Amino acid sequence: MEMPYRLARKIVVAVVGGTTILIGVILLALPGPGLVVLSLGLGTLAIEFAFARRWLVQLKRTAKNTYDNFSGNGARIADPAEPSDDSSAPGAPDTTRDGGSPSESTRL
Repeated sequence: MEMPYRLARKIVVAVVGGTTILIGVILLALPGPGLVVLSLGLGTLAIEFAFARRWLVQLKRTAKNTYDNFSGNGARIADPAEPSDDSSAPGAPDTTRDGGSPSESTRL
């Protein structure tokens, strides 16, 4: 009796998860929360399938790294083409009269 239940559960999870992923892919092109729906579909598939669990872990890791890079929590890589701003370096001369930012002191 155990085998038909497990097989039925696996089929239901595959159909619901696959449909959710398909809707998420469609929502990537249309206005809507495509990435969120894709994540939900992948989470649904991860209930029964190991490949979906691995993809979900990778997706979470990528999302966290992306968030850290954009929020300033992650390590930033300096762009060699961009000139560095050494005016805030220790020992740099203060270019303002009152110690504020240079843009504040140049306003009239």
